[in-house]
Amino acid sequence: MTKNYSIEINNGIARVNFHSKPTFDEIKAATDELYEEFPCEKNLWALSGVNFDLSTEELIAIAKYSRPKPTKPNKIALFADGDLAYGELRQYVAHRESGTSQLQAFRNEEEATVWLNKE
Repeated sequence: MTKNYSIEINNGIARVNFHSKPTFDEIKAATDELYEEFPCEKNLWALSGVNFDLSTEELIAIAKYSRPKPTKPNKIALFADGDLAYGELRQYVAHRESGTSQLQAFRNEEEATVWLNKE
């Protein structure tokens, strides 16, 4: 089965790209792969041009699922250009925040990357 996402590292940033609308299980699989195979202190979730419509319960479940995954402090930037997707990312950030991770939602990649690279 072909994955609906890819993960690559560039300039110390692990970037997760979804190729089409991700499902709950695909987001969980990408989360597992990211933290098991690409342990970076800076993570970028790219969701521009991709629509997704997770329920509030699914957003909270993914936030709870991913919260304990990082084993060291890290920064997570998520970006989406659509209003609905951006709103869902902001909800995710509110439910996902923890002591080991800094999270922020953005509307474009440039702002997300600048934030990730700030010390």
